[in-house]
Amino acid sequence: EFAVTAVNRLKPAFVVITGDLVHKPGDAAQIAAYRRIAGKIDAAIPVYHIAGNHDVENVPTPETLAAYTKIFGADRYVFRERGLVGIVLNSSVIHSPAKAPEALAGQEKWLRAELTKAKAENARHIVVFQHHPWFLAAPDEKDDYMNIPLERRRPALDSMKAAAVRAVFAGH
Repeated sequence: EFAVTAVNRLKPAFVVITGDLVHKPGDAAQIAAYRRIAGKIDAAIPVYHIAGNHDVENVPTPETLAAYTKIFGADRYVFRERGLVGIVLNSSVIHSPAKAPEALAGQEKWLRAELTKAKAENARHIVVFQHHPWFLAAPDEKDDYMNIPLERRRPALDSMKAAAVRAVFAGH
């Protein structure tokens, strides 16, 4: 609620909440508390939600992904605000795709298409938002619980570089 007060005082163009909206996936009381608190953000300020590992589980499944989208909306999407193209990813699917490989494949294809589209429209800023960071200290660092595994990190970083992505924001 402290953050909501600050948001309402500062009146940003938009707010992105980078995941872990709840601690326990599907917990009705936690979802209600999140909605109640986020609902206090001034209605004139767009709020964008991102799936975190606590929202879709550490290793997402088609069922946990469907439950998230039923409650919070799409787990990957694009928004546009004042010359910025915001690309929202479900990094839990990228981090641990073992139980949802189709979701990973679909998101990778979708990301490449959205990056191409954003670059073609000469967006002033292309920014990616997600829960897990691609890396903590260096793009070639070892795989860790906190970062995206290198086998999926390298191709994505190359695609983002080619599209001139200006920044990536993560909240893990």
